[in-house]
Amino acid sequence: MYTTLRRTFLISSSTFSFAIFFTLVCCVNVSYAQNINVASVKFTKTANNTGTKKNDELNYTLLAKNTGMVTLYNIYIVDEAADQGSVFPAKVDYVLPGATAVFMAKRTLKQEDIDIGFFSNQAIFYARDPSGNEVKKVSDDPKTSQVDDPTITFFRQTADLVTVIQTKNSNQKNYTPGDQVLYTIQIKNRDQRTAQEVRVINRAPAGTTITKWSATSKGFYLQNNSGTGDLDQIISLFPGEAEVQYEIVVQTADGRENAVNAGKPLSNTVAVTSTTVDLSSEGDVLTTPFLDAAIVNDLSILNRSAQLTAVGINTAFDYTITVKNKGFFTATGVLINNILPANLTYISHNASAGTATFYAGEKMLTWNVETLDAGETITLKLTVKAKKPGVVSNTATVSATQIDTDLANNISTDSKQIFAIYNAQSNVITPNGDGKNDKFVINGLEFHPEHKLNIFNRWGNEVFRSIASYKNTWDGQNLKDGTYYYLLKIKSINGDWLATNGFITLLKSNFL
Repeated sequence: MYTTLRRTFLISSSTFSFAIFFTLVCCVNVSYAQNINVASVKFTKTANNTGTKKNDELNYTLLAKNTGMVTLYNIYIVDEAADQGSVFPAKVDYVLPGATAVFMAKRTLKQEDIDIGFFSNQAIFYARDPSGNEVKKVSDDPKTSQVDDPTITFFRQTADLVTVIQTKNSNQKNYTPGDQVLYTIQIKNRDQRTAQEVRVINRAPAGTTITKWSATSKGFYLQNNSGTGDLDQIISLFPGEAEVQYEIVVQTADGRENAVNAGKPLSNTVAVTSTTVDLSSEGDVLTTPFLDAAIVNDLSILNRSAQLTAVGINTAFDYTITVKNKGFFTATGVLINNILPANLTYISHNASAGTATFYAGEKMLTWNVETLDAGETITLKLTVKAKKPGVVSNTATVSATQIDTDLANNISTDSKQIFAIYNAQSNVITPNGDGKNDKFVINGLEFHPEHKLNIFNRWGNEVFRSIASYKNTWDGQNLKDGTYYYLLKIKSINGDWLATNGFITLLKSNFL
């Protein structure tokens, strides 16, 4: 910004005189001209001594330097924490630019000051500039790098202990219940002075135990450097620049004994105290972030039909699917699938828990169970029938949201033999030689070469026994008309003898 200056010069001689007007444009920075009139001050407060007991006096020197370009007037200091009337001089009339006004103050220590271990104090400078504007400034402790900070006087030794606790594996985000989690605790004295009676406490998080801990020190000798159980150690003297590092082994619960706390998010906290004042908490990390539990379980499934009951084609029979949570935690999102083989036709199902749906297009039964508690067992009965004889294999599987420790028992297959017979060709025998129902014939025995047939009268007496396999030859010869009962045993592919029975009506008299 520029300003215009107008000046008039009078030139005269003995014979004439005249006036000359000059208009000058000059590079005058008005803003600078304004700035030179701004008042400023540097105000510091320094403690000249310290104290150790009640009624000791702290003496302060307060320096107010006029760092501006104008004179300051009516200067006085307000120090509320100083003894009443101890600020001297009470008032200074003026301070020229560049000059320094010197004040003194004192504080008589109280017992609460001694108990805290330090006294923090800050004064306020007041003055007026030539225009009558108030000039105000808080005191600064010149012994620190901070600006406009209070003056702190300590009554006992201080230190700067920095404590950091973290998982030994800094990338660890979760843990598996029942596993061990390793933590490290690092403590360093960043001060040059020795800290006394440093106590380190690390107690096992809820539901866990500390199986062991070990320590390594740098800059001093640590007499006890290992132990079991919770860490609670006192270090009598912790020198400046020394450090110690602990490794803590935390055993988490797997749910067998401490089911309430097992599987919960895990965090670890350390506490460090000292009889030496440690006013700074900068850099301290006293609690670790939570680790989520990676729950693992063991679900088992068993898919079984009635193996000892003979079943023929087009005869309904049941599969019983049994699922059990063998783990120690509740399983969620339990899913059971059973895809029927081509030879089986779905009839119905009934589940003890959850929701089961059969999808005809995929021939798949899907069974959803939201939660399955530890040790809980659920069942589903699936009713089907076979279209043709032979061995039919049916497989069911189970899964859940959690990791399963044993995948081998997450699948179960049942193999069942379907017989070509489910009844005799006819249970009325008329042995009259007309070629119709002359003999007791059982269809499909050729598919089962190992079988036995026994026939009994109404009193339970055996009247016929096949030798080796039955040849469909029994005609009731030498027996009276009446009702007889048969017992057919067939050896399955598993080596079991499966039995089926029925009755036979023998009619000879009316057909001879």
